[in-house]
Amino acid sequence: MAILTDDMKRVIREQRLGFYATVCEDGSPNLSPKGSTFVLDDDHLFFADVRSPQTVANIRRGSLVEVNVLDPAARRGYRFKGPAAVHEAGTSRFAEGVERLRDTGSPLADRVRAIVVVEVREARALASPVADAAPAPRPPAMRAPIPAPPVESPFRAGDRVRFPDPLRKEQMTTGTFVAVAVGEPIEVPSRVGGVPPRLVESAWVRRDDGTTARVIHGWIRPVADAPS
Repeated sequence: MAILTDDMKRVIREQRLGFYATVCEDGSPNLSPKGSTFVLDDDHLFFADVRSPQTVANIRRGSLVEVNVLDPAARRGYRFKGPAAVHEAGTSRFAEGVERLRDTGSPLADRVRAIVVVEVREARALASPVADAAPAPRPPAMRAPIPAPPVESPFRAGDRVRFPDPLRKEQMTTGTFVAVAVGEPIEVPSRVGGVPPRLVESAWVRRDDGTTARVIHGWIRPVADAPS
């Protein structure tokens, strides 16, 4: 019998962002958001390893995984538990996962190091106390999924821009704008003591050598703004 219900698949498809909990070698917890969460079949999920060294290392050592996917507007979602396996380039699972990313237009497809498949052995609903206290159903007009509004950006795909390159110690570099990285915020550490880090909107850009980078959207500038 399939573990993943149609509603579970819907929430994953609409949200994509999953929070993955694993256990480190010293027994401490590791929690990492993954914006590339997909349904593989009725009993498996997967995410693309682009920059997940600790999560992948924990899974290789045999750590079980818990994934939480939440609809923040409804304050409801699901939690999934089970073992996971890492599939690297050259395997059929890797090829299948990368192709799924390409089908969605994700700019991550060419940067994937591995596809991590989670075997879902347990799935349960998540709901906040507020949602429990007010379980009234949505009005009929709201039952169909409503697409998220597009993220406003002054740039369009192909625009020539300057951006702080993470590979060059944030030195401003020229390239082209690719797209806003919807659902993939970047955590910015505070430079003021005692103030916690914050999440900011990010965007994908392409360097002149063809490689891509995800940078803070607000720090991108038109090439015309270069100092004279």
